[in-house]
Amino acid sequence: MEKIKSITGNTAFIDENGKPENNYKSSYQEFDSQQNIIKEMYYTIDGEIETANGYKFNESNLLIEETHYLDETEIADQLNYFYNDDGKLNKIETNYSDGSKSIKTINRTELKISATILDEENNFEGEEIQVFDQQGNVIEETIYDEEKKISQKFLHSYNSENQIISTTEHGEGGEFIIKKTFEYNKKGQITKESHYNRHEKLLKRITFEYDNEGELIMQQIGNSYLIKTTFDDKKRRVKDETIDLSNNVIADLKEYKYDENNFMIEEISYKMGQQYELEPGVFGRGRSNYISTKFTYEFYD
Repeated sequence: MEKIKSITGNTAFIDENGKPENNYKSSYQEFDSQQNIIKEMYYTIDGEIETANGYKFNESNLLIEETHYLDETEIADQLNYFYNDDGKLNKIETNYSDGSKSIKTINRTELKISATILDEENNFEGEEIQVFDQQGNVIEETIYDEEKKISQKFLHSYNSENQIISTTEHGEGGEFIIKKTFEYNKKGQITKESHYNRHEKLLKRITFEYDNEGELIMQQIGNSYLIKTTFDDKKRRVKDETIDLSNNVIADLKEYKYDENNFMIEEISYKMGQQYELEPGVFGRGRSNYISTKFTYEFYD
């Protein structure tokens, strides 16, 4: 397969007559020869930069520098990543535009990883601790604030297949936030995610369905939304539908088109208009107007 050098996205509003309006450059991504993304920029309809990031990698394809920009040249902050001889991250330095600095130092033992955060004057800013079981599963995560008080804590449990089956989140002072449980099918795919309050009352349940190829094709979020994803015979994602279950109306619809080399060349997002019945009990909205983003590619020789 050809190696991508850059991808440029151009977005336009297409009216009911198929005429494009307000065509503008909406995104740009650049890749190195190893297909690591090294630059990404997103633009508003007025041509202003919405997001701009740059990345550098070493010869082992490990991220060593991440830069966030305010505009084409002005830097908001820059992160530098350092690794040990085994390629494991052991330090992150963040330099801010005002001259301040944050240094996260990572220490590892067999069953624990701790990350201590200090400022440029060596003042404590926070700490993150992960505890593992003998199988290497994270069973506890604790985040401390600058006053060395717990701001967040997560407790995880696993089944005999090392699949996570529950996560309990606590906030400041040990306050219970939420408990999530997970169920799986025989293929190890998650089929159900349930959210509970402190009294074990069900708050929300998300169910997942897959096709014979193992692709996620349906998610139902409680009684609120149903998300359907359609794949073609080449396993390419071609459509996403979000149905509002309160009135059985399609709330969001996106379609994707590809070239002969399986590169996505267009994303279409419909502006849902007047309601109409698609099939008994399922309603949609007129979709004569839509937003089209077309992608052009540059490849390495």
